[in-house]
Amino acid sequence: TTLILTALQRSDLLPTILSRCRQISFHPIGEAALADHLIRQGKVEPQIARQAAVMAAGSLDNADRLAGRSWYREREWVLRASGLMDPEGITSRPVPTALAFSGALSKKKDRVLDMLDVLKIWIRDLIIWPHAPSLIMNTDEAHRLRAVRANLEDGCLLALWTAVEVAQKNIAGKGNIRLTLDIMAISMARSMAG
Repeated sequence: TTLILTALQRSDLLPTILSRCRQISFHPIGEAALADHLIRQGKVEPQIARQAAVMAAGSLDNADRLAGRSWYREREWVLRASGLMDPEGITSRPVPTALAFSGALSKKKDRVLDMLDVLKIWIRDLIIWPHAPSLIMNTDEAHRLRAVRANLEDGCLLALWTAVEVAQKNIAGKGNIRLTLDIMAISMARSMAG
């Protein structure tokens, strides 16, 4: 019998198990190869294939999932509804607007964790923009990232990241989705208001 264990990192396994295993490292698939795969499959046009390949972080399954047009529309919706795509209004987000966002997001229970990932990737891009713009993942929205980043301080971005990360952990831990998203949205609105 051969058992195959998979883990993201060695520390995910107990040392007693790790010592009895042969370790084989798999490296992420390159962005060009992922985009090529999506284009060959005829799933999407080249621009969306390239963006899906960047966002997939080397995973073929992620690339296939992200190549769907619905993901592209969902990304646009979650970024606009969260207020993180609006350079002018980002620092004046009223709490009722934030709660409307969390209410709409809570209705998409099967996709909520993916949408929170979209928010985290956007915030990550905002954080690294001034230091390494060539490393952003939302390459098709570079102009918006630049405009939004001009209105946000590093401390605000860290608070936004923390709010989304806490929400993800609480939802994954079977916390109340609506309450968790309300807390996240209010925290984000307060952070953006400074």
